[in-house]
Amino acid sequence: MFTLFQQSVFVAKHKLMETFSNEPVQVDPELQQEIDKLNSTAEDFTQLYRYSCKLYDDFKTLRTTQKALGNHFYEAGVKEDQRIRQMLQNVGTLHRSLEKESYTITSAMEGLIAGIKTFRTAAVEDTLLNLEKFNKARLEYNGALALIKNLEQFGGGDVEEAKRVAEVYKSDMERFSNDLEIKVEILNQKRVQILEAQMNLYVEGLKQYYIQSAKLMEEFSMDKKQ
Repeated sequence: MFTLFQQSVFVAKHKLMETFSNEPVQVDPELQQEIDKLNSTAEDFTQLYRYSCKLYDDFKTLRTTQKALGNHFYEAGVKEDQRIRQMLQNVGTLHRSLEKESYTITSAMEGLIAGIKTFRTAAVEDTLLNLEKFNKARLEYNGALALIKNLEQFGGGDVEEAKRVAEVYKSDMERFSNDLEIKVEILNQKRVQILEAQMNLYVEGLKQYYIQSAKLMEEFSMDKKQ
């Protein structure tokens, strides 16, 4: 009867041979294309998450600065004569109003960031974990086949037992392959579902922020003309 050590040796040997060869992964070509796209998508969403978080932090910093600047302008105006006081307090009020408007975009960005994070860390990583399980089962199956061939040629173990174990590995490999195919399909659906709504909210929030900010600037300019 062959040992687990023999099995692990042949798995390691097959993995080494595969590493230094152009042997294709035994997975459906169309599924392999989806997996390649998934890896690329994972990297894209990592960058999306990174820069969305950066923009969110920048807007929060801007919001804090707008509020502080507005308060200082307003307080400085209190100490001045009527003409300069009105100008300083108008600028202070403008900055305070712009600070309040920034909540529109940061709120919209919170939803977008949450959606990207869910897709990137939950859906994508779960699918890639399933891919690792498939590859492990594939290597074990190929190692078992190599062991069977070796036993048939040189003896030293129970060939039928090795074949039985190989069938178990084959079953695992096929199961993980099917699971992977399903997960990739679901992942593509989730990407649309998760991002479509959040992207719409984000764009609407961005639009409203700039519209309202422009309106405040226009009103401020009109006040100065009066």
